[in-house]
Amino acid sequence: MRRTVTVTLGVVLLLLLFAPFSDFSLGVQGDEPFQVHLPVVANRPSRIAFVSVPPYAPTAEIYVMYADGTEVTRLTHHWAADEAPAWSPDGRRIAFVSGRDEGYGQIYVMNADGSAVTHLTYALMGDAAPAWSPDGREIAFVSHRDGNSEIYVMNADGARQTRLTNNPAWDDYPAWSVDGRRIAFMSDRDGNAEIYIMNADGAGVTRLTNNRAGDYDPAWSPDGRKIAFVSDRDGNRQIYVMNADGMEQSNLTNNQSLDQDPAWSPDGRRIAFTSDRDFLPTIYAMNADGTGQTRLTPNDPFDNGSMPAWGP
Repeated sequence: MRRTVTVTLGVVLLLLLFAPFSDFSLGVQGDEPFQVHLPVVANRPSRIAFVSVPPYAPTAEIYVMYADGTEVTRLTHHWAADEAPAWSPDGRRIAFVSGRDEGYGQIYVMNADGSAVTHLTYALMGDAAPAWSPDGREIAFVSHRDGNSEIYVMNADGARQTRLTNNPAWDDYPAWSVDGRRIAFMSDRDGNAEIYIMNADGAGVTRLTNNRAGDYDPAWSPDGRKIAFVSDRDGNRQIYVMNADGMEQSNLTNNQSLDQDPAWSPDGRRIAFTSDRDFLPTIYAMNADGTGQTRLTPNDPFDNGSMPAWGP
């Protein structure tokens, strides 16, 4: 479908020189003014940030690639481990965890090309698992600063770090709902690791999963209707999905390998994840119903990848 934009003759040359479109046409009908027909711009290819240990390197670094596995680019270059990338909603920045300044994990943010690295948290016991709010104004994260693992939230510039959970249990893996009103997370407060949700202010905690196995790492679908998560209820860690109210839990990967780190594509049609089915951890993607499981990172015995984050 084409859009029709009426312009004066004086700006036609500028459109010819600078219009970022693959094709457009000029049409004149009788005494009508010039009309420039501009096609809707196709969506740019989405990208996946992930973690990999380069050959002969001692620690993990953050990379980015297109969603089909092409054009792998290294973003971080540091002796300390860099991991847990998380895209900002506008795709311009990536939050991540690094031990580069204090020797233990803290939250940083950088531009999507790896430049302008900024230190956000400075807790002595370490911070992890950053997750951007849908409006890009806040980042939820995990901190051990109070003696155990709890969920915190801060402004995107690191200001106003506020604790959301407060109990002696292990709370981890925060994931925002698409409307920004709720946060899914993992907790062992009832004896084993389960998936919970709470309001964005920490109130209204509700348990979604309930079984003897461990359930981890929730990831909310872009339409807010589903939550992907990791469970070892069938003997090893696999990717599962359920409705956002905890109903209709089903296994998506169902194999003997270790599959984890689910990350939805922006359109909700695909899920990227980490799998060790090829010996080393590598990045795979599948349809949202578990079909079409395809390896994305190169099929090389020295290649590895984990912690995928699907960007906008």
